[in-house]
Amino acid sequence: MSLNNLSNRLLDIGRQEDALIAIQEALGLYRALATERPAAYNAHLAMSLNNMSNCSSDLGRREDALTAMQESLNLRRALAAERPAAFNADLAMSLNNMSNRLSDFGRQEDALTAIRDALSLYRALAAERPAAYNAHLAMSLNNISLRLSDLGSQEDALTAIQEALGLYRTLATERPAAFNANLAGSLSDMSDDLADLGKQEEALTAIREALDVGRQEEALTVMEEALSLNGEIENC
Repeated sequence: MSLNNLSNRLLDIGRQEDALIAIQEALGLYRALATERPAAYNAHLAMSLNNMSNCSSDLGRREDALTAMQESLNLRRALAAERPAAFNADLAMSLNNMSNRLSDFGRQEDALTAIRDALSLYRALAAERPAAYNAHLAMSLNNISLRLSDLGSQEDALTAIQEALGLYRTLATERPAAFNANLAGSLSDMSDDLADLGKQEEALTAIREALDVGRQEEALTVMEEALSLNGEIENC
């Protein structure tokens, strides 16, 4: 687990090559453990494969990223089939990531199928525990909007991004430092969809708001850095 976490931290600070080395080591260990005790370690193996896929994707290694994500997805499907309450969230995340991997290869129909499955799971999870899963639901709505747009379904793409935007507005109101970037991104995506539909004035309004939110995000970052230098907060 420590190697997995190390890989994630390295990825957070842009050290992709080092992150890949760490996750490869973790993956080797979990493969050996899962071979001996699959019931105990398949979940950890699936997590490492998911992270391996993300690292590989960041480095432009699309084939490796897709292969790792497919293996992770297969494991998580099996785990969720046996214990849905414990593993449906993990399955949804792998489906979301698989959609991104497939889209990287231009397989937009397959990517749409994967994100639809993820969205269905996140809707159910968010209905039961909105505080825990509304952010994931918003993310999957944003991603399905992108996939629909890629396939030329602009009206459906707009509907999805509007729902995502509603969720991100609420999340950003409660926790602006955590969600303003997502809010700005969704506003930008909505502007693109509106422009594609010929709604130029609405598109302009949306992108202006995205820029305003982006400026707020920059201001919050500067404030956090200043407070950190003064020793007033522990973690930025």
